[in-house]
Amino acid sequence: MSDDCSTDETCSIVQEWIDDNKEHFLYRELVTTSKNTGVSGNINRGVAVTHGEWIKSIAADDLLTPTAIEEFVNFVTAHPEKVRMCVCDVEPFAVDGEVSEYIICLYHRFFEEASEDFEKQRRRVMTSNVFIGPGYFYSKELFDEIGGFSDKYGNAEEWPFVYKLIISGNRIYTIDKKLVRYRVSS
Repeated sequence: MSDDCSTDETCSIVQEWIDDNKEHFLYRELVTTSKNTGVSGNINRGVAVTHGEWIKSIAADDLLTPTAIEEFVNFVTAHPEKVRMCVCDVEPFAVDGEVSEYIICLYHRFFEEASEDFEKQRRRVMTSNVFIGPGYFYSKELFDEIGGFSDKYGNAEEWPFVYKLIISGNRIYTIDKKLVRYRVSS
């Protein structure tokens, strides 16, 4: 876990959880910083200490379905010769009310556009972001090759990452399942 300078009890709660569940993991570490660096810096810091072949990042307010990791791993294992990144559909949810039909349709449209062939993906990524970050599952090798997430663009970390990935000739594959619940707020 990588914490981006939380001011609440997040780190102590997470460290306790790590200690209580350490037998389930080969490697675990809580990475902290003394200065908030934003989403890109936080992801880059967390990925820098990983030892696995695949990365599934998720924000503290989002949720994975019980079979999400298994489904991602099964997908890339079934396509080892070509998949370096895949993305699943996401289910938006709200803690403070209902999610509007517009938001539900918007996120589903992003996913449908992600299902296009490589050339259509490449053209679309040149002008807009079509991939929702919580649905990402990518190889550590690919992450290192493209230099991770850029912190140049504030909270727009997803588009520069996907742009670098696409222009280096990597297609993004889709898993037609909602494996992540993505929290939205009013």
